[in-house]
Amino acid sequence: MNNGTGWILLIHENLIANSLSEHQFDTYAFFNYDVNEGLHLSEDEENALQKLFENIETEYHLPIDRHSKNVVLSNISLLLAYSQRYYHRQFIMRNEVKPDVLTTFEKELKQYYIKSETEVTLPTVDYFANALHLSANYLSDLLKATTGKTALEHIHMHLVSTAKKRLLISNNSISGVANSLGFEYPQYFSRLFKNKTGETPSAFRRGRL
Repeated sequence: MNNGTGWILLIHENLIANSLSEHQFDTYAFFNYDVNEGLHLSEDEENALQKLFENIETEYHLPIDRHSKNVVLSNISLLLAYSQRYYHRQFIMRNEVKPDVLTTFEKELKQYYIKSETEVTLPTVDYFANALHLSANYLSDLLKATTGKTALEHIHMHLVSTAKKRLLISNNSISGVANSLGFEYPQYFSRLFKNKTGETPSAFRRGRL
């Protein structure tokens, strides 16, 4: 078996303290991807990232001057920006992955309340990510890139759609409908419903019965 080769970049927190890069790290969801959700790089993309790692290594071994930190941070920022670009490109270009993921996600979404035989809880991104054997961030970023909506937005759309049906075909109170969907507090249900439809659940029911 061949031994793998590559780069490992370890960044001390003191390097990014009080810098723009410190805040940038929170914007890169791929830090929470699973190991099997790595980048699939073209030769040109791999060379571009390789050059940045080499720049950082070279700077690390040079005598420190007043510009050293900024140069290293600039290369790290560019490395992250390229990684973000390549992930988004991957979501768009890897067509063989998307149909299975999207089909399975939509199936799991439709089956969520049907399969619930015990106490119902609100569906979460983590639940569907686990069902698809993906990390939550990867699933959400994939859906955002291919459908324009995050996993949470898809969940909310399905939840509101299900709520509409239950409001019209059930005699349950608003609280009862909210509880049947997994809401612990009816006011949270009403707030989400109005945010997505422009109407409260009560107004929606009255206007259509």
